[in-house]
Amino acid sequence: MLVRIDEKSCMGHGMSLTPILSQAPTRAYAGNSPELQPSPHGLRMPALDGFRGWAVLAVILYHFSRPMLAEPSHGRAWWAALHLMLAGGYGVDMFFALSGFLISGILLASKADPHYFRNFYMRRVLRIFPLYYGVLIVCFGLLWWTTAIKPFVPHSGWMWLYVTNFAGLKGVSFEPTFDHFWSLAVEEQFYLVWPLVVYLLSTRSLVKLSIALAVVSLLLRCGLISTGVLEPNLAAELTPCRLEGLVLGSLLAVLARQPGGLAGIRHHAIWIGAVAGIAALVSKFVVRSSGGIWGDLGIGHLTVPLAFTCMLALAAEGRGLWARLLSVRWLRFFGKYSYGLYVFHYLFEPWLDARFWYLPSIPLASLLLHMACAVSVVVVIALASWHCYERLFLKLKMRFEDKKSSTGPMLINAEATIGPRGHPPRRPASLSRNYLPPAA
Repeated sequence: MLVRIDEKSCMGHGMSLTPILSQAPTRAYAGNSPELQPSPHGLRMPALDGFRGWAVLAVILYHFSRPMLAEPSHGRAWWAALHLMLAGGYGVDMFFALSGFLISGILLASKADPHYFRNFYMRRVLRIFPLYYGVLIVCFGLLWWTTAIKPFVPHSGWMWLYVTNFAGLKGVSFEPTFDHFWSLAVEEQFYLVWPLVVYLLSTRSLVKLSIALAVVSLLLRCGLISTGVLEPNLAAELTPCRLEGLVLGSLLAVLARQPGGLAGIRHHAIWIGAVAGIAALVSKFVVRSSGGIWGDLGIGHLTVPLAFTCMLALAAEGRGLWARLLSVRWLRFFGKYSYGLYVFHYLFEPWLDARFWYLPSIPLASLLLHMACAVSVVVVIALASWHCYERLFLKLKMRFEDKKSSTGPMLINAEATIGPRGHPPRRPASLSRNYLPPAA
């Protein structure tokens, strides 16, 4: 059973969800539900903030560790640390799964909103565009003459139009400074089309389409790679070839709103995630051939978003060790500022790597020290950007919410929120429509 709850009644003046939930029909308690924490912008799930923080840290460490490949190996500890960081490239798949899950949840919860499209797109614009286009204005409007920016000026149109991921088809490269913008383009293109898809389709049709798109995306990417039409890295950056994480996350959002909620698929998520995770490791470190159809960009890559979607299900469900680990304060800190961290980190990567102090006598310590310094610099920049610039636009998002409440209605699975004898469980469950993905 689904109950519509006015979040204003929950969040305003320090009121809690408890009196509202107690008015819902009695159903058997289906298990502990996700812990929620209030914030100025709505209710937030700590474990999902941590999931997002893990994703952005993985990507940052991946990019900042790549120059170390030129250094000689220094034993198993060095090899293990370096390859652990290099596996962080999969962090973008974590972002895709999370974006598909949260964006689809927002859209499903607001289908009855008379301003469904206007509110969604304006809130995305206010969250994404100020930082993204602010960076482009500074780089190509003020710093276009610098050595680091000047080579990219003739090709900046790809970035202004949010189609960086297709630039490779014309032989254009944004390595290293703007190369990471390809994933932002993939998400933005998804945001552009997916609201109409969710609006037009029934829940059953949305499930079928999500599964079909995951299969088609895999087959298309593998076909382009196996026939030699495109290089693996280029094929993997094209939106039609990289939909698995986004649509699997969307599928999870639908399942979360079915009877039993995420608690009902918990055991399936555990064993499917475990199998997919092992298969992903085999594809990455055993098969290794990213250029082949079985490599980590071919068939083997499907296991990555599948594993992360299962991990996401366990995090959003809110129970167990996994959710508690992701809810630690320092991970949630990185999750809060993940968008700025992602946008800024690679812009400064050439400058930071040029100042990498490699000490042969203590190679592992050199690697860890460089990572700590690089992350610290990017964190300071992201903090300044969020508090001095981005937050000004975030305040405007409240103008584009469901007029029935200050933050809009939430869909809550009553079976997962109503305890025995009609009493609410200790922790209320919800998927807040204000809990946004990294670039939303």
